[in-house]
Amino acid sequence: ESLDCDAVAVAHSLSDSVETMLFNLARGTSLKGLCGIPVKREPNIIRPLIECTRNEIEEYCEKNEVPFITDSTNLSDCYMRNHIRHKLLPDFEKVNSAFLQNMSRCMASVSEDEAYLGQISSEVLNECRCDAGYKNSVIRNCHPSIRKRVLNLILKSVMKKAVEAKHIELLEEIVLSENGKLEIAKDLYFSVKDDMLYVHGYEKRAVLSKHIFVDGVAVTEKGNYLLVKSDEITDNSFDYGKIQNEVFISSRLPGDRFTIKNRKVTKTLKKLFNELGIPCEKRESVPVLHDGENVVWVEGLGVNAQYIPDENTKNIVVIIKEG
Repeated sequence: ESLDCDAVAVAHSLSDSVETMLFNLARGTSLKGLCGIPVKREPNIIRPLIECTRNEIEEYCEKNEVPFITDSTNLSDCYMRNHIRHKLLPDFEKVNSAFLQNMSRCMASVSEDEAYLGQISSEVLNECRCDAGYKNSVIRNCHPSIRKRVLNLILKSVMKKAVEAKHIELLEEIVLSENGKLEIAKDLYFSVKDDMLYVHGYEKRAVLSKHIFVDGVAVTEKGNYLLVKSDEITDNSFDYGKIQNEVFISSRLPGDRFTIKNRKVTKTLKKLFNELGIPCEKRESVPVLHDGENVVWVEGLGVNAQYIPDENTKNIVVIIKEG
């Protein structure tokens, strides 16, 4: 539940962050797990004390008579985090008294590397993403570090549960073999064929069938869409006088073309969706209003330029999603 405030400050300390890093290390984490606890977590969680040790915070509270509460569970070694706190950290500090500060520098360096690798992986993902799936050769030819991250991003976009290392490894196998099929879940599988990585069963093609407007309403699995007469021009208004055929809503159709307002270039929806970064698994569920073979309106893009009303328009109609 979102809070009506600019930020929520929590009291995680450097000690907490190092404990988290060691805990993740013991579990065989990837580079991301070695970054510790971030300074900020979206949307508005901040950690202003993350560079202070627990001892420093407690000393400040005692010196300035700031009351605080110690959770009783913090005293029990039954919990792995407490075992790390009470047993391992003191041993590391015997090896080097500046252990926490050194780990702070280490986590900062690892975080920078992880951010850079994440940026490169996102760029590769955009490069390999296409209308039908993903260009397999682009993924296959990446450095293993980037390849695994790209596959992780693809898996995250379609999986309902957390992505595990085994999922990435299995998917990488069929990518490298350039052929094969991998079932991740009952309703989700991947295949590689003709240099394409395909995702199957990830989302119902919700508006693939055509929905004709009856009494001004088109009922789709994405919701009901209304055609309403209007005196005002909005991004979803069109000149009904230019309609030549019975209008209907469907997913995009082969060859659909669209001209964005104030741009003279006309492109296929396939190219526009790719430029806008709409995931392949979502494209078939974007509602499109058609006039015969022509595109009138696309949800999220607005009205095709040729149907936009002007000062001579006598019959303005706006498309509204109900609910």
